[in-house]
Amino acid sequence: MESALIFLFLYAVLLLIDIIPLIKKKDKKSLSISIPIFLLTLAVNMMASFGFQFPTLDLLIKQCLTMLHMQ
Repeated sequence: MESALIFLFLYAVLLLIDIIPLIKKKDKKSLSISIPIFLLTLAVNMMASFGFQFPTLDLLIKQCLTMLHMQ
């Protein structure tokens, strides 16, 4: 729970420093890239701070490689 609060604080600082000036400049091109990345990384960090386990791709890659080796 503490890490979630730290993430929220750091993202609030990032919002103030990075996103709000872009909104004031009305830079739509930069905003169309910055806001989705900002929200995606915030969501991933919040999920990780609450203990969500992300699936890894190593098992899938290992199975594909063994299938290629068998043929």
